[in-house]
Amino acid sequence: MKASEIIAKYRKEIAESMTDAYRTVISHAGRFQYKVYVWSDGEIERLQGPQGDNSCLVPKTNEPRSLYYIATVSEPYINIWDIAGESVPDDEAEKEAKEAEIIDCLTDEYRSNSVDDIIDNAIEKAKEDEEYDDMFDDNW
Repeated sequence: MKASEIIAKYRKEIAESMTDAYRTVISHAGRFQYKVYVWSDGEIERLQGPQGDNSCLVPKTNEPRSLYYIATVSEPYINIWDIAGESVPDDEAEKEAKEAEIIDCLTDEYRSNSVDDIIDNAIEKAKEDEEYDDMFDDNW
């Protein structure tokens, strides 16, 4: 199966992992990021690193599966209170409840407005790479 087909096949699982990663990132003020990958057997793997990290996962030499990069989920040093346009409540219980509400809203917005486009872009990139590989193979 080609990379583009694998990404499309596991689209739902990838979307769930990306959404979960986004929730975690914004819950921690964007101090870290996740790189999201899918293995050829459908296992989703995330690599957590500090914000701006350029590390990547690479399969071991004897790994029978292929690994495909999907996207980096990050929100550099996000302040959810600034985005919400609200001041931080003094009451701790009220603060926690409002913070959870803001995080839910931002996560829903990310899922609704970004995740499908990001996955579509990963599929298109995989198709381009496959076409290039096919063209290169045909000429040699």
